[in-house]
Order: sequence, then structure tokens, then C-alpha cells
Amino acid sequence: MNKKEKRKQYEYPWIDIFRIIAACFIVGIHVGPFASINETLDYFIFYCIGRIGVPFFMIVTGYFALSRLSRKNSVGQNLNKIKRTQLKLFMFYIFATLLYLPATVYSMNFPTSIAKLLQQIVFDGTFYHLWYFPAVMIGLIIVITLYRFLPRKVITVICLLLYIIGIFGDSYYRAIESIPFLSKFYSVIFFFSSYTRNGIFFAPIFLWMGLLLAKKKEMVLKKSTFIGLVVGLVSLLIEGGVTRMLHLQRHNSMYFSLLIVMYYLMIILLSNKIDMAKNHKKYRMFREISMWVYILHPMMIIVLRAIGGVLRIKEQLTQNPLLFYILVSFLSFLASLIMVQCKHFLMVRRKGNHEFG
Repeated sequence: MNKKEKRKQYEYPWIDIFRIIAACFIVGIHVGPFASINETLDYFIFYCIGRIGVPFFMIVTGYFALSRLSRKNSVGQNLNKIKRTQLKLFMFYIFATLLYLPATVYSMNFPTSIAKLLQQIVFDGTFYHLWYFPAVMIGLIIVITLYRFLPRKVITVICLLLYIIGIFGDSYYRAIESIPFLSKFYSVIFFFSSYTRNGIFFAPIFLWMGLLLAKKKEMVLKKSTFIGLVVGLVSLLIEGGVTRMLHLQRHNSMYFSLLIVMYYLMIILLSNKIDMAKNHKKYRMFREISMWVYILHPMMIIVLRAIGGVLRIKEQLTQNPLLFYILVSFLSFLASLIMVQCKHFLMVRRKGNHEFG
């Protein structure tokens, strides 16, 4: 049995479970559940540990979408899955853009020029959380192109260099902004993109990490794996705390320690797999639900604030961020479950029409 056939026969329940945890982290970043209790606690949980959410989804995309990519057939049949992934991301992006268009118009946050429109579509996202979709699409193009022409070690170096450039435009920006040539360099970047956490500097390293993990023969759990994860998490907390304390941050999405955390975390999550022959479907729905939670949670924030305004309890809601987070999360998961069930209903109905039509 070859490697491709073997991978097709397994599912990874821990990956599916962690999708929900990652989605909850991302909602927390946009709500700040513990802000009224302790801002420092809120920062360390959601703006340090919680930053694993988006890279996790990117690595998972790299692992499953790029797993069959090979140098020999990179322009042939092995690109079909990647094309489907790109199309799915594009359709999600279009849908979400249209969904949030009224909110964008209401807030008068629409671009004032063609250049700003392109910046928003290609890098910043058409709403504040939608940058993820163009980032992954661009990142996939970069990784696939590099993989076709360059050795793995060279690609790793390039992706790391891009990430380091991104870090110094993010969590470490204030450390270099007074250096004239670097300041000019980053001013050019920020002309095209408001942040460096985009498809050029942020996404490639995590997509590439996913591909490298997919090429590993076996995930073996060792004591050193758990030690590595703990060291990575502690380093992430220290790095996040130091860069915040020293006021180095322009933004806080990118940390050096994040790479260590994601590597060991993914090995742990991927090491538990279930034979698909057993038809183990218990956690499969989590895949779609987590993506819908990512898309819909800002809409639930808007809806809750609107309801609070109508009921004259908006102030009470916003002043209790933990309750607000719980309500936003509940509504996001409920709406996502409805979306998934509606999709499955339509698919079954369409299939039935084809069979009996």
C-alpha cells in the first residue's frame, strides 16, 4: 500500500476537535472576554495563546490540501485538490464580503480609491476578520510555486525570512522603526497592506509547515514532544509579555515562539488517527462548523449589540465582556450549525433530484 492510499484511509479526530477550540480563541480575540476582570489575563490568554488559532487553520490547510503535491506532477492531477481548496476559499470570501457589505456601508468603512479597494480585497480583507481568505490563497500560490522549483531547505529558509520580515512589521516594529532604511522599507509594505500578517509574510511558513508534516512518514509521540510544546507556550507568553511591556508592538499577531508551539502542537494532534474503514464520523461536522464560526462571529457581535440597543441593555452587555463572549459564541455556533445543516439538506435534495429526475 503506498503512502497516498494510506493517508486517505485515516481521519484525525483531535484535529477536528481542536478546530472548535481554535474558533473559540479567535472569537475571544475580537471580544476580549476577561478585559473587565483583568486586562493582563485577557491579553495572555487571547492575544498570546489565542494567536495559535489562525496558524492552526493554515497548517491544517497545508497538511490536507498540499499532501499529494509532488515535483513530478505539480502541474497535473495533484493540483486538483488545491484548485478545489482555492475555489472553496474564494467562494467563502465572496459570500462573507456580501454578508458584511451592509455593515461596511453603515460604518462608512468602504475604500475611498481604487488603490484602497485593491488593498482591502487582496491583503486587508473586506471586513476586519476576512483577511484570512486572501492570505491563504496567496500563501498557497507562493508555496506551490516555490515547491516546483526549489529544494525543501531553500523553501524553509525563504518562508522563515518572509515570516521574520513580517514579525518586524508586527510585534517587533517599534524596535526598528527608528532605523531609516528599515522604516522606509516597511512604509512601502504598509502602503500596500495595513499589516504584515498577510498572504506574503504570515501564511507561507504555516502552509509550508503543514506540507512538511504531511510528508513525514509517521507521527510519533515522545516525551520531548510535550516538553517542546510546554517550552513553546512558556516562550510565547514571555515573548508576548516582553514585547508588550517594552511597547514594541505595532500589532500582535506574529511571534517567533508561535512557530515552536505550532510545530509540536500539530505533531500531538496528528498522532491520533482513526481508520476510516470504521466509518468514524463523530467529529467531521466540526470542520465546517469551525469555518462558519470564523465567518459569522462578527455578525453575531453586530446582532447582539443591535438587540441590546433595542432592549436598552447594550451598556450592560458591553460592560460584561465575559457574558458577551458567551452569547456571541453561542449564537455563532448555533448559526453555523444551521448553515451546515442547510447545506447538507440541499446536497441530499439535489442528489435525490438527480437520482429520480
